[in-house]
Amino acid sequence: MKRPTETFSVRGDGNCLMRCVSFFLTGSQAFYKKVREDVTTYIGNHRDIFDNLSMSENYLEESQMEVDGKWGTVIEFFAIATMLATPVCVFCQYNLSSFKWLTYGPLDQIPKNMN
Repeated sequence: MKRPTETFSVRGDGNCLMRCVSFFLTGSQAFYKKVREDVTTYIGNHRDIFDNLSMSENYLEESQMEVDGKWGTVIEFFAIATMLATPVCVFCQYNLSSFKWLTYGPLDQIPKNMN
């Protein structure tokens, strides 16, 4: 993939991942709290998978991801990709002089009927 040709600004309040998902799904960042609620509910409903992925006994409690302003992690990226059944691609700075795409794909071990 090439460098993005379009970007948009996101408020830097710790909710940037949820704001981006809200924007791409609805055209507005305003629904980021609902996105956070849905993502954390999804992770909670599939605790065994996400606790294992995070190497934690209780990821949601330890991360406090349900709290407004908590930064999203790779766990949330994988949860969002799995919920939406689509890869989530992020263009980010790799080092001081270069950028690269990171892709988080849906986790295959969650059966579709368990969403």
